[in-house]
Amino acid sequence: MQEQPDRSEDTKHQFRIRRTRQIWINLLVCLVFIAFVYVHLVHDVFAASHATAWSLLIATNASLLAITFFNWRCPTCKQHPGRSITQRSCAHCGVSLR
Repeated sequence: MQEQPDRSEDTKHQFRIRRTRQIWINLLVCLVFIAFVYVHLVHDVFAASHATAWSLLIATNASLLAITFFNWRCPTCKQHPGRSITQRSCAHCGVSLR
C-alpha cells in the first residue's frame, strides 16, 4: 500500500510556489512603474501621447493586479489568506502555510 504524502507539507509547498510567484509579480509592478517614470519623465518619450502612456501603465498594472487576485489564495480553502506576504497561517481556515 502506498503512503499518502503529508497534506500539510503539500499545502506548504503549494503556498511557497504562490508566494514566490507573488514576489515576482510585486517586483514586476515596481519595475514597470520605475521604467515608466524614467522613460516618461526623464526622456519624455511619450510627449506626443500622454494618454497612451498612462493607458499602457494602467493596463499593465491592472493585468498584474488580476493575476494577484487569482494567485494569492490559500491552497486549502481557496480564500485570500491575508494581506501580508509573510502569512504563517490562513486567516480563514487556519491551516499552516509556512
